[in-house]
Amino acid sequence: MPHHDKSEEEHEKVHTRGGACKMVVAGVLGSVIGAAAAMLLSPWRGAEARLRLKERAKDVGSKVSDKAKDVAAKAKEMLPQKGEDED
Repeated sequence: MPHHDKSEEEHEKVHTRGGACKMVVAGVLGSVIGAAAAMLLSPWRGAEARLRLKERAKDVGSKVSDKAKDVAAKAKEMLPQKGEDED
């Protein structure tokens, strides 16, 4: 019977992988549909929309960079300094 149990286990792995693949495909498809709807329903012309997106991306990028620097600084403070004795 161990052969039968292994077969069910392998079947479960394949089934789980198939579900993950379907989830990824659904996510990508949803993103494409959402992007198309946003373009069609946008109140701005193409050039203005691109400018707004570019400015927003810069703002988000600088905020993420600042946050990453803060987290790195805090992590560095928490790590023991080189040459310190650990108890």
